[in-house]
Amino acid sequence: MSLETTLRATLAANLGATVNGVSEGPLPQDSVLPWVTFVRIDTPRTHAIGGGNPVISSQPRFQFDVWAATPASRDLVLASLLSVVQGLPYCVRLLDQSSTYEAATGYWRARLDAKVTHAGV
Repeated sequence: MSLETTLRATLAANLGATVNGVSEGPLPQDSVLPWVTFVRIDTPRTHAIGGGNPVISSQPRFQFDVWAATPASRDLVLASLLSVVQGLPYCVRLLDQSSTYEAATGYWRARLDAKVTHAGV
C-alpha cells in the first residue's frame, strides 16, 4: 500500500464527522465543505540505514489543506487534522502552517506542510 493510500484512509477514518470528505490532489468541484485535501509536494529522499541489511526510508513532504465555509469550521477541522497527523505511525515533522481566506472561492483555508519519514519509497 502506498503512503498516499495509507494517509487517505487514516485521515478519512480519524477525521470522521468533522469533514465531508478527504481527497488527494486539488479540491474536487462541488465539494460539500468542510473538506481536507493533501498532495505530495516534493520527491522523497531515500536513505539506506544499516550495513548488511539496510532499512530503506524516505522523507516525502506533504501539503494538507482544510477547506471550510467559516473560520470556526476551518479551525475545528485544522485542530483535528493536526491531532491525526501527529498521531501517524511515522516520524512526522511539521514544517509550516498558515490560515487564509480565499477571495476567489469564498472559502476559508488552512495549510499544513509536513515531512513524513517512513520505511519504503
